[in-house]
Amino acid sequence: GYSSVKIKPVYSNQYDRNVVRPINSLLSNDLLITSFGVGQSEWKESLSLCLLNK
Repeated sequence: GYSSVKIKPVYSNQYDRNVVRPINSLLSNDLLITSFGVGQSEWKESLSLCLLNK
């Protein structure tokens, strides 16, 4: 496991957020699907399943 890993908290004012962001930052699942044969469900369907299981 990762029990020996120490996580140091960082406040947002401690790092530079002035970065160039892509115009279209949608994530593609193509590599996940082609490499492992799995994809993601639609978020609304996943949310419904999660709420039904609570």
